[in-house]
Amino acid sequence: MDFEIARGESTNAWTRFCQKLYQRGLQNIKLVVRDDCDAITNAISLCWPAALDQQCVFHILQNLCKKLKGHPEKKNILKDASWLYEAQSEEEFYRWAIKFKNRYDRHKYHPAIKYFLGKIYESIKYFELPKEYWTIAKTSNRLERFFEELKRRIRVFRRFPNTQSCKRWLYALITELDPYNLRLTNSESQQSS
Repeated sequence: MDFEIARGESTNAWTRFCQKLYQRGLQNIKLVVRDDCDAITNAISLCWPAALDQQCVFHILQNLCKKLKGHPEKKNILKDASWLYEAQSEEEFYRWAIKFKNRYDRHKYHPAIKYFLGKIYESIKYFELPKEYWTIAKTSNRLERFFEELKRRIRVFRRFPNTQSCKRWLYALITELDPYNLRLTNSESQQSS
């Protein structure tokens, strides 16, 4: 939809970005999937207060993994935390979450467990959507894969001559990797010619 080169991820920067999208017509947002950035949460609440604010499950589990560094039960905790997101309803998720909490109660003051349990509510907004959207609504991985490809290709350039050059190149990459194939197919473009 849009991208912007910014110096950081402040609430002001994210709010300006979201307001630009809103002014261009992106107003009835049902869901925003984001990483663990409070500035994005603040911008969403200002621009689209009715939207579901879904924190990316992948990012939560990735952060949990980092916070568990050196923990003797790291592997089991990660496996059990991941398993929660296989639940087929919000009720089932919470039943499993209670079992998870009880199982690791002896570690309840560990920063990793406190972090994970504190993020649960933000990570299950997808249950409010029709089931066919759950998989894509749980995570921002499509965007993350795009960023990985972007970084891989930027290594070749090392440096762009100016901001406009970078924007043109980024736009070309977005259209090349467009997962929804929104561009006209050859037959459609021939018919419109």
